[in-house]
Amino acid sequence: MGAWGAFVRDLKDEFSALEYVYVWHAFCGYWGGVRPDVPGMPDSTVVATKLSPGAEMTMTDLAVVKIMEVGWGWWRRKRRTSCTRVFTRTLNPRELTVLEMLSEEYGGRVELAKAYYKALTASVRKHFKGNGVISSMQQCNDFMFLGTETISLGRVNIHSLTVSCDTFMQVMIFGARTPLEIQMVPIGCKDVTWCTVLTTACGYEISYTDWDMFQSDHACAEFHAASRAISGGPIYVSDSVGNHNFQLLKKLVLPDGSILRCQQYALPTRDCLFVDTLHDGKTMLKIWNLNKCSGDLGLFNCQGGGWCPVTRRNKNASDFSHSVTCFASPQDIEWSKGKHPICIKGVDVFAVYMFKDDKLKLLKYTESVEVSLEPFSIELLTVSPVVVLPRKSIQFAPIGFVNMLNSGGSILSIEFDKQENLG
Repeated sequence: MGAWGAFVRDLKDEFSALEYVYVWHAFCGYWGGVRPDVPGMPDSTVVATKLSPGAEMTMTDLAVVKIMEVGWGWWRRKRRTSCTRVFTRTLNPRELTVLEMLSEEYGGRVELAKAYYKALTASVRKHFKGNGVISSMQQCNDFMFLGTETISLGRVNIHSLTVSCDTFMQVMIFGARTPLEIQMVPIGCKDVTWCTVLTTACGYEISYTDWDMFQSDHACAEFHAASRAISGGPIYVSDSVGNHNFQLLKKLVLPDGSILRCQQYALPTRDCLFVDTLHDGKTMLKIWNLNKCSGDLGLFNCQGGGWCPVTRRNKNASDFSHSVTCFASPQDIEWSKGKHPICIKGVDVFAVYMFKDDKLKLLKYTESVEVSLEPFSIELLTVSPVVVLPRKSIQFAPIGFVNMLNSGGSILSIEFDKQENLG
């Protein structure tokens, strides 16, 4: 691994701001496992794979098709080795669900998964000094029960939820190019939100959520950027060199490269839990999160696309793709939830800053503002409890950097001296 270590060292020497280098790695080696009869590689055998009836009903995926055609390079030793012991900080393993395709003859899925996760955990602890692993394609029971000892950041994105249809993955990462592809983009926002619900359902904190990359210069870049801004996860893009929308990126990232990150996971509001935000033609997707001193409320018009069980693909539903109106209120935000709740006891009024409209409104807890959005459009609301200062009855509410998508994330703390003469 000397060459890899030297490569990473050269990267860090040339780009001084580079802190972390991640290595992509499929759970069992590569997409098709380990290739047999390769010098320096462990002994492996190609075995036939089999899909369960339930998996056969999911979206067609080229990687799965090829695995079914060719078979899987099976490494019988069931252990992991380090990608490198120096410089590389952590791993990004994918295909964590693949074991169910080949486990029948090798002790069953449960026992096989135990062996693999045990080996992965031991390797990561030894070579990476912790559990700093990003996990993709991991929305399976194996991960929920076995992977949390190793995984710190779960990529709950289109890869893990929909088994990444080729067109859909291309849209989400490389940008929309055709009308149909543009229709697919909002599905990702809705699916990622529900995938976050899945990972937080069992005890609220299975892994931290990562909404994956996007391209800053494609047709729905603002839609992507807004969802990442309030997601609570990291923000990164897959722009081609020279193809960047710096005006948009500056609303996400500060000059020093840091981001204004929310305190927890973004989750859907209560009134979005049992409705169809993709093709009922009337419902807005609303997502909430908390900063240290304020709340975030994201509004997304996702109407116009969705999963078709007949064709087993995401399908354009243009009949539902039109302007949608909703009501947004301070009570949409779960102020008392999570590790860092915000106490609003005694708060009578909230200051609500609307990013797109560049307007500030004062609302009581039960009051709401009406918002209408065109297809694939967004609005972000920073909702801040109003504090009434003594003596002069001054009303104060922190909003933050209004030029940033998550403006409230710029406020780290607030102190009031109630004895101070404010006159």
